[in-house]
Amino acid sequence: MSDVKFYRSVVSGLSVVVGKPQSGEVAPETVRFSPFEERVRGEKVVVGYLETDNQRAIRALSEDSNVQEIKEKEYREATDVKNGAKAAVV
Repeated sequence: MSDVKFYRSVVSGLSVVVGKPQSGEVAPETVRFSPFEERVRGEKVVVGYLETDNQRAIRALSEDSNVQEIKEKEYREATDVKNGAKAAVV
């Protein structure tokens, strides 16, 4: 992947429209943040993480106040279920 970006969102199920519906489909093409449980000040919260090289998504996310671009290392640590990260169901 070229120009891959990593994101964290306070909106756990956030999706970004990146294209028109495929032939025979109704819904547009999207990229979606994966939900993960985290502890913030002792409270369980659900946040979203996304890894993408989709340029439409990157442009849209650069203007979204609910989204923060993060480093790859932070993304890998936060989403590594073998190392204790807990995927959430939303």
